[in-house]
Amino acid sequence: ESAVIHDCKQLSYGVKIRLAVCCSTPEVKDPCESNPCKNGGLCVAQGSTSFTCDCSAGFEGSTCESEISPCNPNPCLNGGSCVDLIDGYNCSCHDGFTGSKCETEVQACDCNPCRSGGTCIKDGSSFKCICPPGRNGRLCERSESKFELHDLWLLCITLCIFSVHIWLHRLEPLDALPLLVWRLWIYCQLP
Repeated sequence: ESAVIHDCKQLSYGVKIRLAVCCSTPEVKDPCESNPCKNGGLCVAQGSTSFTCDCSAGFEGSTCESEISPCNPNPCLNGGSCVDLIDGYNCSCHDGFTGSKCETEVQACDCNPCRSGGTCIKDGSSFKCICPPGRNGRLCERSESKFELHDLWLLCITLCIFSVHIWLHRLEPLDALPLLVWRLWIYCQLP
């Protein structure tokens, strides 16, 4: 350990004795002199041998060496994966969960995915559709017959004009153009 010598005074006692009395204090080192704080952290001396770092935004650790991650610890629930973004994080949820932190269980039948009047029934973490007669497929999307009556409507105008339109479409694959269009107009006279 080094010392700083100061305030020395020489004293003389007679011809042959000369004595110097000096006061010394240990040299005080600044623990912040080596700039131990990283990433813009501010060093604060704690006495002559220790220090603490006041870290700048986004960093942590005894010397501000670690970047703060919103994904550590993982805030996503139910096995969701955390994706670190510049201004925060995003949770990527497993099937069956939703919400900003994957906190909400999706009820498969809430939106009734079954078509054509099918009934949705929860099946574990998934669902199944009970199809009405004449329909099949996972979502009751297929007709059991080869053709389906797509549109049938009857128009009666006060002048007694009847019109019937029938369009037939093939379902597998669904054609944009009908296979058959049949139109019938019947005119009659009013008494």
